[in-house]
Amino acid sequence: MNDFEFKILETAILIVGTFLISLILRKVINRFARLSFLYKSRRNRVIVKLFNIFLFVFFLITLTVIWGIDHREILVFASSIFAIIGIALFAQWSILSNITAGVIVFFSFPYRIGDKVKILSKDFPIEGEIEDIALFYLYLKDSQGNMTTIPNNIVLQNGITKIG
Repeated sequence: MNDFEFKILETAILIVGTFLISLILRKVINRFARLSFLYKSRRNRVIVKLFNIFLFVFFLITLTVIWGIDHREILVFASSIFAIIGIALFAQWSILSNITAGVIVFFSFPYRIGDKVKILSKDFPIEGEIEDIALFYLYLKDSQGNMTTIPNNIVLQNGITKIG
């Protein structure tokens, strides 16, 4: 087997392995969501997509190693892209904190959809029933039927009390 055929074999194994890991991740996250009574939420699909993005980046990095692409060229390209993204997100850094908070809330939030809670914010205390927990926001419905969205990073920064 020559070097080119070996690289093709490694690439095929990488593609199949990445696909299998993606399926396993999806099943594990969906199972966790079912066990945590989060399955009726759209949130588990967003978390799966987020993990698939990280898996895709890992796939691309491994593919460049297999085919021996010059790492200096990739590093220059990647650092340029990250610089542009970093500058673009600097003004919107709360987006990153909300995504991080969304992942943390997904795996360790003690309250579930349907729980009645009170968010203990000194500026804007609110109470209601949790309707959904998305990647960026927690959706609360108050007693009048009004829907309120609260950023996930605010949810993590404030105390929450379960009512009833």
